[in-house]
Amino acid sequence: RVFESAISRFSPDSLGIIVYNSKKLKEKKYATVKAKLWAQTSKRNIKICDEEEFVNIIKDFYKSDDDDYIELVNYKADSFNINSLLGENVSIDKI
Repeated sequence: RVFESAISRFSPDSLGIIVYNSKKLKEKKYATVKAKLWAQTSKRNIKICDEEEFVNIIKDFYKSDDDDYIELVNYKADSFNINSLLGENVSIDKI
């Protein structure tokens, strides 16, 4: 209940990832029946995974056809530093 209360502070559309230590938990019983049921029926986007699955979630989230492609839209910053491009009080409509 304390954990559920803690994550309730985050936006409902945020992703919650609970990572368990696969070296300590050799079986697939990484959560109690109640915990699994809570995660599955929660209105929040919650994933329970091991370290390898966690890395795959991040890779899938940032998957791109062109790894060198970056788009900035309506970007404003006091300072900007990317590779050797430096700037102060930066305002970019689209790049």
